[in-house]
Amino acid sequence: MAVNMNQMRDYSISILERCLKLRCRHEEDPTKQPRLDELITTFEAFQMSPGTLTHAAGWHFCVPDSFRNALDIRLTSRKIDGESKMIWTQGPWFHFEAGDTIYDSPRAYLPWDLKNFTLCLDVKRASPARPPDRENPSMDYSGTVIFDVLTRNDTSAQLVKRFEHALTQDDFVKLLILGPPEDWLKLL
Repeated sequence: MAVNMNQMRDYSISILERCLKLRCRHEEDPTKQPRLDELITTFEAFQMSPGTLTHAAGWHFCVPDSFRNALDIRLTSRKIDGESKMIWTQGPWFHFEAGDTIYDSPRAYLPWDLKNFTLCLDVKRASPARPPDRENPSMDYSGTVIFDVLTRNDTSAQLVKRFEHALTQDDFVKLLILGPPEDWLKLL
């Protein structure tokens, strides 16, 4: 039986919430930060000509696997049956960057046609989520993402900036999973 998109999104949100609980306090050693063996997403293939685009399965936005680093998904050495093996692990330190562009459809990666997607998120400025430093332990360390929300114009001839928005890195990841909130509809 196939898993539906809502189940996939719920699973991603549950992993997101679990990994955010892993963030260490300032007294702890950030180099010993625990990581989850479960990932915030599985990546699925979208067949394109030529090639394949691998992206976050079930998410509202098409997040290609090239964003693994921004999602803090990395290979980590683990002891499994007495042997060291490299496995993909999930951490809580998201870091999308200026210049990152994310569409709401894998079709956006086909030969360029504005009709292949509805929404585009274009990151303009960002600061990464990071462990708090010892000098400012109470400082928020969720990072920020400031991005433009773009859609095509009425004739589908060009992209138009509808508005700029700012979120924490954590909330940006939630947006990628769940899609835009309803209050955006009147702005689009």
